[in-house]
Amino acid sequence: MDPQFHPLSGDDKPYFLFRAESQNNRSFGDGGIFARHSSHHNHPTRQDFDNHLAWQRTDTGLVSFFSSWRRVMQRRQMLINDNEGDVIVVAVQAKNLVGVNSAERVAEALGYRDENNDPRRRPCHRDEYLVFGGVAPDDYAVLAVFEGREPCVSVTFNIPSFEYSGQIPGNSLPGQAERGPLVALEDEMYRRTGRKDDLVRDELVRTICEVAHMPWLVRTRYRNFDGKEIEM
Repeated sequence: MDPQFHPLSGDDKPYFLFRAESQNNRSFGDGGIFARHSSHHNHPTRQDFDNHLAWQRTDTGLVSFFSSWRRVMQRRQMLINDNEGDVIVVAVQAKNLVGVNSAERVAEALGYRDENNDPRRRPCHRDEYLVFGGVAPDDYAVLAVFEGREPCVSVTFNIPSFEYSGQIPGNSLPGQAERGPLVALEDEMYRRTGRKDDLVRDELVRTICEVAHMPWLVRTRYRNFDGKEIEM
C-alpha cells in the first residue's frame, strides 16, 4: 500500500464517527455497517480512494463517516431535502476500528485542489473519515442509532456535575421525550453494546454538544450485564 494511504494510528483517530444513511444507501444492519467490496484485493488502493471521493459508481470497500455531529446533521438534512426515506444517523466508537483514513488527507495526497476543472475532485472533505470494510457486528462499536426524519430539537443532557445543551432529531431515540435525552441515550447504548459505560456516554454527549473531550477517555470503565464495574 502507498505510504500516503496507510490507516491512521489509534491516537490519530477521532473518538467517535457518525454516518447518515437513507433507505436507498443503507449499509447499517444486523449490528454492523457493511461496505460494498471490490473483489480483487483486501485493502484500498489509490484508485479506490479516488473513485470513492469522486463519487464514481463503483464498489470500493470504503464507507464515509464524519467526526463532527454538525457535519453529519448537515448530511442528514441533505438526504431529507432529496426526499430520501428512513433517514438514520449511526454513532460508532472509533478507537478499536482498523482501516480508518482521513478523507481530507487522502484528498490532498490525490491532488484534489480548488482549481481543478472536475468539481468532484475539489477538496470538500473536512471532518470526513473513510473506513475500509465497514464495522463488523462483533466489534460492538455501534453505540447508537438515531431516527433522523423529524426536525432537530434543542435538548439538555444533565450529566452529574455538568449540563450540556445541543440538538438532536426529535424522537430520535426510544423514550427520548418521556425520560429525557441522557437516559434515552444510555439505554440505546446498552441495547447496542450490552454494557453501561458512563465515560463513553458522557464523551458522546460532549461530541454531540460540541464540547471539548476529557483526557481520561483513553481508559474505559463500564458496567457489564451483571452490574460489575470493569476498567479497560
